[in-house]
Amino acid sequence: MTAPNPTPVATALAAAFAFALPVVAVLAPAAVMALLLLAAAAGAVALWRAILRPAWPDRGMLAALGALVLWAALSSLWSADPAVNLMRSLRITAIVAVGAFLYALVCTTREPPLALRRAGLWLAAGVVLGCLIMAEEAALDFPILRAAKPWLTNYNHALNELNRGATAMAILC
Repeated sequence: MTAPNPTPVATALAAAFAFALPVVAVLAPAAVMALLLLAAAAGAVALWRAILRPAWPDRGMLAALGALVLWAALSSLWSADPAVNLMRSLRITAIVAVGAFLYALVCTTREPPLALRRAGLWLAAGVVLGCLIMAEEAALDFPILRAAKPWLTNYNHALNELNRGATAMAILC
């Protein structure tokens, strides 16, 4: 019996995730972690069904990601509120770990360059849509944000919410 081909599932999962991530980052930045975990769980199921092990990135890339995580944790020690920033560094750690797993999932497919290219195109489309949403929100006094979060009555608070999405978009670009 041959194992199922994970390529269609992994490619579709990566494309959907890549498109949704920028949009979610703009509209609901707190939901990014949930989206990451959902994508990782779906990817794990696809790998388990295909009886495959993920093709993890090389040690150099993992070391660089580890250094980023370590720097985030260490920098929380000299911040104004170490406990809050330590929690943020734990979120960064989780995001980096899930991102590395999703990268490994795409590289496990039988056509990694094609899967990565498709995911990249969908990410670009998501970034464009995210930028359009940010422009629309800024130009029209935050209609989507105010509908989703009616307690944001102050312009500066709405702008702060949009700033989180802008930061995520800058990182993605």
